[in-house]
Parts: sequence; C-alpha cells; structure tokens
Amino acid sequence: MEIIQVSVGQMQANCYLVGSHEHKQAAIVDPGDDASLIMDTLKHQDWEPVMILATHGHFDHLMAAFELQENYQVPFFIHQQDAFLLSRMAETARYFLGPEAICLPPQEVDYVDVDRPYTIGDTSNTINVIQAPGHTPGSVCFYLEKEEALFCGDVLFANGGYGRTDFAYSSVMDLQASIDTLFTFPEDTLIYSGHGEVSTIGVEKTLYV
Repeated sequence: MEIIQVSVGQMQANCYLVGSHEHKQAAIVDPGDDASLIMDTLKHQDWEPVMILATHGHFDHLMAAFELQENYQVPFFIHQQDAFLLSRMAETARYFLGPEAICLPPQEVDYVDVDRPYTIGDTSNTINVIQAPGHTPGSVCFYLEKEEALFCGDVLFANGGYGRTDFAYSSVMDLQASIDTLFTFPEDTLIYSGHGEVSTIGVEKTLYV
C-alpha cells in the first residue's frame, strides 16, 4: 500500500489517500477541503476510492466529503458519538473561515464499528478502528496493520503536540487516556496526524509531557 498526504484548506488539514496500485483502489482518510485536489490526486494515481473514513467530526477534516460522495458514491464512516458535529459543520466553518464559507455535511453517513476490521476494496489490507476520545467524544484512530501506520486525526501531533480540549464536549482525562493507549503501539509505528508532519510513536513518547 502507498500512503499519500494531501494538505488541504485554509486550516491545512491532512487528508490521506491509502491505495493499492495492484488493485487500483484506495481509502480516503479525513477528506478536508479541496475535493478537486483530492480527486486529481486519485486520478493521477489511477485509484478508485472505496470508502471515506473520518477520524472525528470537525469541519476542517470533512469539507470535501459531500462532493467526493457525489462523484464516487462511496460510504462515509464516522463514530456515532461525533455525528452531532456534522449538523454544525456549516455554522462552524463560517465561524472560523468567514461568512462566505460553504460547507455541506456528507450525503449519507455510516457509523464505524470498533469491533470490525475494514478492508480496502479487494486488497488484503485491513484497517482497525481504535477509540480515542478526548478531543471530541467520538474521535477514533485508524490502524493500517501491514504498514504499521496510525491515522490519529487531532489526538496526537508530531513534535509533542495533541488536540484541543477547550471545547464543551472535550475531555482532558479522556484525551490523556487515549494518548496512553497510542503509546502502547510499537515505537516504530508511523503517526499520520490531522495536521503537521509524520512522526513515530517512539519519537512522540520522548517528547510528550
């Protein structure tokens, strides 16, 4: 599998395309703004998306979901406890980006099952769902087993950073517990965060205070 990072939107959120050149299929993780760029990247790789996975419900990670579903007719998965954030997407986008911001929620929504591994199309590559609340109540991480890659949204960032907990629905204690869970993964596990650079569990364990 190949993992391509695409930084999108005014808030420079990371969208990840996880694809197989053999099977020409891919999963889209966190489709932030700029659906055109995401679609152009998929076309360049000759990949057909089979699913959209959301680490959490914040608008800057999901603004392209509506248009991508419209073009590809693929399922969109999010944890049920973050579903309430989808109805706030338009309002929140205008608050952060200005009154001209246009943000439509996904057309159809499926809820992730933390007990079910998700297969990327016809490939043998599976993605496991790890609950990681704190930044939002329904934050999850997606673990690509064969690549030892962890897509963790805004739970953990490179260089010792982690997600905000000043929202009314956030929890410092839950985020701490979630980060502790991530730190049980092997130290060479790659961390693909919602913003910023790629890191590893080993590096972040030495920086986290």
